[in-house]
Amino acid sequence: MSKRKTVSTIFNGDVIFKTHDSEFDFDIHKMANSFASTISFFAPQLDLHWKDTTGFTIENKVLKLSAQYSWITVRTEESIASGVHYIELQVILSQENAFLVGVVTKDFFNKGSNAYITGEHGYGLYLPDGQLYNKDTWKPYTTPTNNAAKDTKVGLILNMEDHTLAFVLNDIIQPQAFSKLPNELYIAVSVIHKGDTIRFNEVDSYKRFQMTHGIGVKSEPVKK
Repeated sequence: MSKRKTVSTIFNGDVIFKTHDSEFDFDIHKMANSFASTISFFAPQLDLHWKDTTGFTIENKVLKLSAQYSWITVRTEESIASGVHYIELQVILSQENAFLVGVVTKDFFNKGSNAYITGEHGYGLYLPDGQLYNKDTWKPYTTPTNNAAKDTKVGLILNMEDHTLAFVLNDIIQPQAFSKLPNELYIAVSVIHKGDTIRFNEVDSYKRFQMTHGIGVKSEPVKK
């Protein structure tokens, strides 16, 4: 009988247990990835596209503000009305850390696009001060970190079954931000400075599974 040796190691912050012999090699990360890939087959990643909006240039998944505005908001072409989804955006360029990321209803644009995400039909996170905006009010949500800097990743865990939204900042899950959301929503961003650029990131099935199930990822405590 061959000898087996169990070891643990660290892989991207996760503990992986491996049992080795001449014929058997078990890696829980690979198994979880395979399992997540199977699940993602039934709930594939959303293929979202920015809606063509005056003042922006759009190339593939990259959105760039090409003119100066007081504020302007752009949404995706596609709405989301069901399922549990993880969507990830990445700041490519921010002139003065002025970004809002969130979701809006179609009615948000009844008065035009020259406004930031808030009001009766907008649910947003203002990145520089870490506050939530909705119904023309705001409240503390994350620790202010001026976190609209270049390469900042902002994820949205949008649960349309429970009608809730939580944000993820640089792979750290934040507390639930909004509840009792409307039945149909669009991913949206608000920017102000010419040259501000943001893009959709491609997210593999394992990460989507992690984020939507809270498995093996860091999370922030609920703020008191």
